[in-house]
Amino acid sequence: PNVRSDEFLPCPAHRIDRNTSGLIIFGKSVEAMQELTEIFKTHSEIEKTYLALCVGDIKKDGTIDVPLYKDDDKGFVSVSFTNPKRKSALTEYKIVKNYGMLTLCDVKIITGRTHQIRVHMAHIGHPLAGDGKYGDYDTNHEIEKRYGIDEQFLHAKEIKFKITKGKLKYLNNIKLVAELSQKDKAILEKIEKE
Repeated sequence: PNVRSDEFLPCPAHRIDRNTSGLIIFGKSVEAMQELTEIFKTHSEIEKTYLALCVGDIKKDGTIDVPLYKDDDKGFVSVSFTNPKRKSALTEYKIVKNYGMLTLCDVKIITGRTHQIRVHMAHIGHPLAGDGKYGDYDTNHEIEKRYGIDEQFLHAKEIKFKITKGKLKYLNNIKLVAELSQKDKAILEKIEKE
């Protein structure tokens, strides 16, 4: 719908999963919101990096290029090579710190699918610590007892703009960074000490 500029209220240009912390970008005008919405939809002019605490001992950096299917009725996303409604999904991850039982990774999403990081990391056998939907119940229970992680450990850490045209081109090469919460920093310190 068309909205007059004087009626527009700033609102989020994208979303992050429930229980995920970090950056969310808001549009302050109709024009900015339209451009931001398209940029986040196509992922063509941004780089989004997340910090993810994954279960297991990840030995090397990698790329996951596996299509995903979202079942809207069940609210569940799964890997699918055959469903005609599947969508391509590409995720890159780099090890930040390996703790043995857990590995902290920087994760970049090249595409922006629902639950992409959570499903992709679970697919390679390294679900997010505390992820009740795509992780393992017993492992999550143990991690919660030991470290107090009671939801998926996923943080939208950084957004870098690569906008070369339009009203928002002044954002080109701007990088926004959100620090981890004190709670999450304390969890990582506790893991480090073990």
